[in-house]
Amino acid sequence: MAPAAAQDAVPPASSSTDPPAPPSAHAVPSEGAVGVSLVGSSPAPRVTSPTTRPEPSEPYSDTPTSGTSFRAGFKLPFATAALVGGNAAGPDPFAPVPQLVLGFQTGIFGLGAGIGFTRFGYSGGGGFSVGGQSITELLLAPTVTVDAFQSRDHKVAFYLLGAPVFGVIIADQTGNSGSTNSDLGFQFALGANYALHDNFRLGMEVGPIGHFYSYNLQGSSNNPPTYSTVSLYTALVGTFAK
Repeated sequence: MAPAAAQDAVPPASSSTDPPAPPSAHAVPSEGAVGVSLVGSSPAPRVTSPTTRPEPSEPYSDTPTSGTSFRAGFKLPFATAALVGGNAAGPDPFAPVPQLVLGFQTGIFGLGAGIGFTRFGYSGGGGFSVGGQSITELLLAPTVTVDAFQSRDHKVAFYLLGAPVFGVIIADQTGNSGSTNSDLGFQFALGANYALHDNFRLGMEVGPIGHFYSYNLQGSSNNPPTYSTVSLYTALVGTFAK
């Protein structure tokens, strides 16, 4: 019979049914072990896409456009008020206005050639001598315009206009030979227009126009009477740009 001390020295055999000991949280994994510790690990960083600002479809500019474009302006004078004109014995004052302006626009400056055609016909009486008579005038006006203001989107513009006026007056009267005389004058205006389309602007202008001319309806070329008229005109203006 074995002593009692020897029996106490022999450890009891472990049972296969005993649960394994839980791994320590601070245990160091052995070499070759693959695993991820969930204790004390930081969360994965969030990946965000960079924020992009949408670009404006049409950038605005505080300065007027600087390109060069061809322009054709058509003017329809619908109101003319005489300020100073004629003399007591002469004809009623009239104020022809150039109806077509062809030219170029560069930045705020425009340069063009104004062309006008005016014809008056009478069949006696009025301010002229009795008898059928007519007055025809051809005008040429080198025109300068300056845009005093343009909106940020370049659709609205206010402009100043100035031009010397050169003309030829052809006067005819029944029973008398006609006469041809010159006309010198000036034109100033303040106008405004709006771009209805990229290639079309519609507006109005108002200003004084003066004429200094002479002609003789009596068929005599000796000392023909001289006339001067200064009138205020208003015109509807349509401009095509390319």
